[in-house]
Amino acid sequence: MDMSNESESIPALTHHATIDGERRMHRRAVQAVMVLMLASLLVACGCGLLFHRDLPRQMVGYKQTLVLRDAGGLAEVQRLTERSIAVRSGGFAVYGGGAVSVWAASAQDTTAARQWVDDVWARVVAGDTPFHADSVRVVQGRPVRMFSGVGQRHFCFRAGRHVVWLASNAGHAAEALAEALKFYRE
Repeated sequence: MDMSNESESIPALTHHATIDGERRMHRRAVQAVMVLMLASLLVACGCGLLFHRDLPRQMVGYKQTLVLRDAGGLAEVQRLTERSIAVRSGGFAVYGGGAVSVWAASAQDTTAARQWVDDVWARVVAGDTPFHADSVRVVQGRPVRMFSGVGQRHFCFRAGRHVVWLASNAGHAAEALAEALKFYRE
C-alpha cells in the first residue's frame, strides 16, 4: 500500500479547512463588529422609545434576536454626522442572528432628520466608514441611500423625523427594504 498519496492529501485538506475556518471566523467577526457599531450608535443617541414607531417585531420572517433601547449620550452620533443632531429617541434590533439589523432614531424634526441622512451619506462618500456609497434611489416614493460594506447591503432613509438604517444579507435586501419602508412610512 502506497502511503505517499495519502500523506500529500492530508496537508491539502488541512490547508483548505484552515482557510474555510478563517473565513467563517472573519465573517463572524465582521458581523460582531457591525452589531457593535450599530449598537454603539444607538447607545450614543440618548434615546427612549421612538415616538412614532418603535422596531418591527420581525423582519423577512426572522424574529428579533437582540433589541437595545433607552441609552444615553450623543457623542457617537455627533462623531458620525460631524455635527450636533438633536435626537429624541431610538432603537436597535438584530433579526435572525444578524441576517437583518435595523437602527432607528427620532430627530427633533424633519429638517434635522433630513440633514442627518445627508450627513451620513456625505460621510460615507468621503470614505470615513467601512461602507461604500452605491446610489440614491427613489423607492416607494422616498429617497433611499444605498450602501454596501461589511458583507451586507445597507439602506438609509427618512420617515418624517425618523432616520432608519437597515442592514441585510444580500439575499434578503429587497424584501427587508420593502418591509422597513412599509413599517416606517411617512
